[in-house]
Amino acid sequence: MARQEKRIDSLEENLMGVRSELKEEIQGVRSELKGEIQELREDVTDIKLVIENELRRNISIVAEGHLDLMRKLDESIKVQQEQEKLMIRVNVFETHVKELKKEKTA
Repeated sequence: MARQEKRIDSLEENLMGVRSELKEEIQGVRSELKGEIQELREDVTDIKLVIENELRRNISIVAEGHLDLMRKLDESIKVQQEQEKLMIRVNVFETHVKELKKEKTA
């Protein structure tokens, strides 16, 4: 019976040792994970800042440039349409002048 008590005591000591080792390992893993989580949070914050400060501004700049180009294109199209209208009017007048010349010579 004394032998069994010694074995039980020995097992309890071993179990206590294993428990303490596991606790230390768990604490190490926890602190490691906390560090990694903190790094990830910092990375996410940095990414958010880049998106907010740089990408949004750059997109706005590009969009403004496109708006200006669209306005210029619209103005160019209007000028071109006016030129076409004037060319048609000139052709009509030329035709009338030719007809008047024919009538005058006839």
